[in-house]
Amino acid sequence: MSVGSRIRAAREKVGMTQSSLARQIGITPAVVSAWEKGSYSPRPESLEKVAAALCVSAASLRSGISDEVAEQPQDTEKPTVPAILARAKADIAAVLGVPPNQVKLDMNLTA
Repeated sequence: MSVGSRIRAAREKVGMTQSSLARQIGITPAVVSAWEKGSYSPRPESLEKVAAALCVSAASLRSGISDEVAEQPQDTEKPTVPAILARAKADIAAVLGVPPNQVKLDMNLTA
């Protein structure tokens, strides 16, 4: 299964359209379609945004390894902010009984 196929499967699992995914991560629906068709692959920073929007890990989209396996502690990988936010969205959605795409998180950092 390709990265594009995994993006499509994850998107459909959360009930999101190509347009809504594109809008959420700031790209056009044509780009999402091209990824899913395998015309080209998303850049790493775009894949992180996709993963956060779909409440999955970027590793699972890249490799097909399930999130449960991907979430096991890795000595070499620090968690990224998008991955942390994606997990928080998934957890909040589960508690509220709504799809993850209906949870929106805002974050402000202060010095």
